[in-house]
Amino acid sequence: MTQHERRGWLVVGSVAATNFIVMGPSIGTIGIFFTPWSRQFGWAREQVSLMATAFLFAMGVVNPLVGWLLDRIPARFPMSIGAAAAGAAFLVASRIHTLETLIVCYAVIGLGVGASTITPGLIVAANWFSDRRGLAIGITIAGAGLGGCVLPPLVAHLIALYGWRATMVFIGVPMFVLALPLIILIIRTRPENAESEGQTSAASGLELGPALRSLPFWLLVAMQVGFVVAFAGVYFHMVPFLIGTGYTPQTAAFIFGAQAAVSLPGYLVLGTLADRFGAKPVLAGSLVIQAASMLLLLTIAWHHFTIGLTVIFIVTYGLTVGSGTALGAVLLAEALGLRSYGTLSGIIGLIATVGSAVGPLVAGHIYDVSGNYNTAFELCAALMLAAAVFASLVYPAEGRDVAPSAALRAPH
Repeated sequence: MTQHERRGWLVVGSVAATNFIVMGPSIGTIGIFFTPWSRQFGWAREQVSLMATAFLFAMGVVNPLVGWLLDRIPARFPMSIGAAAAGAAFLVASRIHTLETLIVCYAVIGLGVGASTITPGLIVAANWFSDRRGLAIGITIAGAGLGGCVLPPLVAHLIALYGWRATMVFIGVPMFVLALPLIILIIRTRPENAESEGQTSAASGLELGPALRSLPFWLLVAMQVGFVVAFAGVYFHMVPFLIGTGYTPQTAAFIFGAQAAVSLPGYLVLGTLADRFGAKPVLAGSLVIQAASMLLLLTIAWHHFTIGLTVIFIVTYGLTVGSGTALGAVLLAEALGLRSYGTLSGIIGLIATVGSAVGPLVAGHIYDVSGNYNTAFELCAALMLAAAVFASLVYPAEGRDVAPSAALRAPH
């Protein structure tokens, strides 16, 4: 292994750790708090779902700015500000007494998470690796997956012991004492022997304007919208759904954490397969499996089939849950190149994440009206299948391998 590769894997590992500390407990535990909030304040399921909506909307809004900045300035600047903002918002949220204030806190958390985790992590990993880009991106997202594995049952246990307010403090403090040093000391946007950080003139691929006018870009947008809306509609309501079917909060959190545990090798396996066979076929197949697993989730309410169906659900859902994010990022590089990768990632993140913000809200509304999640989860499965179709249609755009000097002369 060369010195460059060792340095690259250290940077990727640090990004993964940051995702674990900041992203994992932020997005992975929102649903765990739904029941305690409803019990203490009497809020309806649709009302508590507003926290997930605020979080996702804010995270989406900040993505284009972060992507644009990372094409120009070092990643550690927006990432450190974002991690500090998310940690501070958790501390403030631990003291709130009104729905509106908590919504604002989760919006700030979303802004901080968006600035410090997935979008900058994808950009950093894509810049450090080319031949093993799928694996590198998979590792960075696996950090968030590990947080989703370890933290939901831990948070559920801490809530049972100390209450939800103290638990939020436990989530926020590590963002200051652990994530910030990693970001400031280790994470760099691209190798030192490449062009100066923030300068991307040597990268091949489409300029921003031609990329935005290309069909592959909008197919990727459509794929991401279908994926994240479906993902969010199920993900944030999984624990309340399981509790509603008769599982204890601890068992529901364990199932939630178990699928997250399976997602860890899933990110690595899918990334490796994408490096070998290309991102498109692996992504499309994974989204089909994800849709099937959402329908399977509804059947584990039949308790006489619980053990076998639950194991199958944990494996199929967990292995493919992050495919849209991880493999979508690889497919973006394959289809459009790295020339405007940061900005394009941010734009896709904005469109997809804002779209996904309606997922938890609509699922909560359907539950409040019908008294169950059946229709909501079936709609999510249909959206996931549509995302698979869009992914299968993406193709490399003309100019994605062309150097900037030639790209400016090439027809688009």
